[in-house]
Amino acid sequence: DTAISSGPRNGGSVKPGTVVFGWTGVDNATPTERLKFQYQMDGGGWSPDPAGSATTQTFSGLATSSHVFEVRAVDEAGHVDQSPARCEFSIDETAPTVGNPSVSDITYISALITWTTNEPTTGTVEYALADGEYKFSYVDYSLTTSHLMSIGPLSSNTPYKARVRVSDEAGNESLSGEVTFTSGKLCDAAVLSQDLTFSSPVPAAGDPFTLSAKVKNLGDIPVSATAVFYDWSPQTGNV
Repeated sequence: DTAISSGPRNGGSVKPGTVVFGWTGVDNATPTERLKFQYQMDGGGWSPDPAGSATTQTFSGLATSSHVFEVRAVDEAGHVDQSPARCEFSIDETAPTVGNPSVSDITYISALITWTTNEPTTGTVEYALADGEYKFSYVDYSLTTSHLMSIGPLSSNTPYKARVRVSDEAGNESLSGEVTFTSGKLCDAAVLSQDLTFSSPVPAAGDPFTLSAKVKNLGDIPVSATAVFYDWSPQTGNV
């Protein structure tokens, strides 16, 4: 039996340049280290003839198209593997096509970016403040044509811009157009410790005192809020 151990993925694609295949074999009579091999590219004829002991072969100058590599083992008795190992691959130098991304599910802290490509690609969402340089990114390593990525954390009620950089299996890249959006507004009211005041800094046991608090709006939306006070016992933990 013969197996391809390295080289392009069966059904995959690579950029123009050198392509290197490696292989191995096993036999029920001949030790692996004494097996010989023959290979061919695109049905161009088996070589070397006679079979040789090399277990790698480098190809260069392959046309930008589909190719088929085959390799077969030959044992000491001259018997040839009748089921050669086979790899179908392509040389690809065409950049993928990527549609402009769209933005949905926008909140004060995150947004969902979606986009499509005409062939399976990985993708990187790059985003930044609308008037800033791109310096934030999320990477999707899945090779697919339909993509989505949630980005964040964002600052609330803030303009942003985003774009997508994609790469196909061969490493050809494309960059999408830019999309802009504004993150959602934040509704957030809180009482900060510095806004609590006591009528008496250190009241004695049993002395009455007044506790007051200011409610601050820490968000972007006008709110109406009321501070509610609770009597809490440190001994029991009960309110």
